[in-house]
Amino acid sequence: MNFNDLHDDSNEPKEYYLSGLPQQEVYKVSLEDGTKLLDGRFTIKCKIGAGRFCSVYKAYDKERDCDIALKIGSFSPIGNSNIEELIKNELDINSRVMDNSHVLRIYDINRCMHEGAVLLLLSMEYADGGSLRDWLEKNKYNIELRQTQGPVIFRQICLGLKVLHEKNIIDLDIKPENILFVKGVVKIADFGLSSLMYSAIHGCGNTMANLWPKMGTPKYMSPEQFIAPHAMDIDFRSDIYSLCVVLYEIIHPECKTPFEGNFDFQRYQHVQVPIPEIITDNQMLKQIIEKGLQKKSDKRYQNIAQLLQDLDGGEAVPEDESNQDSEQIIEELWNEALSKIQEPDFDSAILLCNRIIEIDPNNSNASAALRELNSRFEKAQQFYTAIKNAMDTEPMDDLITLLLEAVNIYPNHPDGHLVQTQLACRSAQYADKMEERIELLRQDNIHSIPSINLPTTNNYPVSNYRPSNSYTVPVSFDTRKWYHKLYDFIRNSFLT
Repeated sequence: MNFNDLHDDSNEPKEYYLSGLPQQEVYKVSLEDGTKLLDGRFTIKCKIGAGRFCSVYKAYDKERDCDIALKIGSFSPIGNSNIEELIKNELDINSRVMDNSHVLRIYDINRCMHEGAVLLLLSMEYADGGSLRDWLEKNKYNIELRQTQGPVIFRQICLGLKVLHEKNIIDLDIKPENILFVKGVVKIADFGLSSLMYSAIHGCGNTMANLWPKMGTPKYMSPEQFIAPHAMDIDFRSDIYSLCVVLYEIIHPECKTPFEGNFDFQRYQHVQVPIPEIITDNQMLKQIIEKGLQKKSDKRYQNIAQLLQDLDGGEAVPEDESNQDSEQIIEELWNEALSKIQEPDFDSAILLCNRIIEIDPNNSNASAALRELNSRFEKAQQFYTAIKNAMDTEPMDDLITLLLEAVNIYPNHPDGHLVQTQLACRSAQYADKMEERIELLRQDNIHSIPSINLPTTNNYPVSNYRPSNSYTVPVSFDTRKWYHKLYDFIRNSFLT
């Protein structure tokens, strides 16, 4: 065998948000920028990537009033539902994750018609900071930065993967393209292969289930992914192998993975060939890579917690001692979480509940609290979106009522500051206008009072106003309400 013939240095396409899938051609819809979908809810901005079954676009979501990533698959209504199965399974898998600190949040799934095709739309968080692949390409020649910041990024990937594993989700496609930066935070994206594995194990969707052994990204696949005859032969330790391939690439002087070449050559290397020398002065990272890239899974880290212990330089706690302490720790965390809920400080309560879940993934109290708090977060976000959309068209009284409701549902919601500032600006404009008109009344110049014709909040210098530190409604709203009613009374009484 001539190994030179097997080596392939061709540039791979960027496939962010997408699993590594066989390069077979199937029908995929192509959308132009500006295309509107789902009765105008989504407006396509640009294409992010394309894979075997789906394409991913950056789009504006009118309902959420923000940019999102929109994974789109198309299928014939009278044909098979493989793509629908894949996307729905991906949503179901993501819905099991209660902690989205380091796992990309998926919002919802919808179906619509476009030019005779049925489109499945999976909306999710948009990664404004790009992917780890972008970061590696940008810092390819900055080895010092990669060796200092790289472990920090790697630790966040570990935390995301730990959450998935605690929910019995095996990712199977950990790679830089699927590790995204959302407002500076590292998040794991794409559960396409997890969805296929689910189909294979549960025997649903024969076509999709038969595809899973051939799927993945060879550079990052574990030995067992190449040779396992059945889906149930793959476990969490496969993800740990892929994770350590990513760490190897992060700290390599030239950003290279251990093995390269075409599929057959990489299969041979991952299964048979020892990994090349790890070039780094950081002995801790070197030892983590060596252990994580063992050919036999029983010689690797058995779980992410073990890897994190080495990464953090901690010593393992004896299991019996750990079990004795865990109940007391959980009780203290839960009491603190209840206290935060009562304050109310829901953000802190969520963090405390997530810490409980880290210790006891099946804790019913923390799981129920997280479901309720996440539901409140989403509901409050809908209220704030409605307020922003109606800012220039609806009466202030109605907007203030919505704001009070949103504050009551989820105090300190991140959308609260902006909406509160916009309403404060609008109320201040009304107050200024009314003061001018009251002065005209004092001068007995009633008939010269013009109708109020305020500029929109988009044209008002919002920077001149500061939102209050808390999310209570500012006093200025009551003042504006009084001015507003006084103005109506004056016009109705004197000018009709």
